[in-house]
Parts: sequence; structure tokens; C-alpha cells
Amino acid sequence: MLPRLTDGHYDLVFCDGDKTEYPEYLAEALRLLKPGGIVAFDNALWHDRVADPAQRDAETVAIRELGRTVREHDSLLPVLLPVGDGLLVAKKVWTPGA
Repeated sequence: MLPRLTDGHYDLVFCDGDKTEYPEYLAEALRLLKPGGIVAFDNALWHDRVADPAQRDAETVAIRELGRTVREHDSLLPVLLPVGDGLLVAKKVWTPGA
């Protein structure tokens, strides 16, 4: 469904689906968001498994890599909220000419 939505027209994209697909959700969210828009990912702490490097299951690794990608992305300003099972929220920073 996401590919059919209009580019740059949304203020908020909330992601809570297959954890191994979170990187694809991020790419779609960046396409969909207006400058200043927010992307949010549920389960960002994934039952306290994300912070434990011994946990190597596919879902945990995907969420851990998502956090790293969001943190290192030039156009995102992230915050990790330790509520519930964790909420990773990032604002799409407005860049003139982009």
C-alpha cells in the first residue's frame, strides 16, 4: 500500500509491522513525509533485546540496525522514548533546496 501514497504529503508516518521490513518502511516514510514531518517506529526496544548484543534473531538485528540508520541519517533528528516497548521517533529536517 505504501508505494501508492503521494510523495511529500504526510505529517506523520507510524510504523508497526514486520520488524524485518522496518528498513523498507523507513525508506517509504522518508519519501512520504513533508519537511518537518515525523516518523515513528513501535517496539524500538523489542522486549529489552535491542541493547543486548547477544541477541541476534532477525527481528532484534533489524530493529538495532534501524536505530543506527536513523541516528546516522543526515535528514533525521531522532529520539528514542523508553515508553512501553520503546518508541523511536525522528523528525525529517527541512533542508533548503532539497
